[in-house]
Amino acid sequence: MVFAKAARLFIASTHPRDSVAISVAGEDPSQLLGRRSTRAWELRRQADIKPLQDAFIVVELEGPRRVAELAGQVVSYAHSTLIVIGSVQVMGFRLYVTDDDESVRFPDLRSAHAALVAAVQAFMTAARDHLNGSSR
Repeated sequence: MVFAKAARLFIASTHPRDSVAISVAGEDPSQLLGRRSTRAWELRRQADIKPLQDAFIVVELEGPRRVAELAGQVVSYAHSTLIVIGSVQVMGFRLYVTDDDESVRFPDLRSAHAALVAAVQAFMTAARDHLNGSSR
């Protein structure tokens, strides 16, 4: 399960950290944007999608169609997560949206990360079922 390991490593390397996006009372907005941008740069530097892409090729070639489709969705969500991180890094968007923010117009790393985790879970279930010889 090389793909599953690569997916878990990617998830861990892109996990949003709450404390970065919170503004401090009286803080200059440029300082908050600077912290967001720095944290996004750190996430982007840690996040290596290549092992995931390489493992996907094997799953696509060897796995059953449904498992390969789910692996493709994982890679797609991983790319989306990197796009959100890049948006934060380049434009200073927030890393996540707080509950009190009604007018969300920014990419949200928590949502992107949650979608990625859900896609990995769906892949793992389908792969496990296939390997165990059951079909759901």
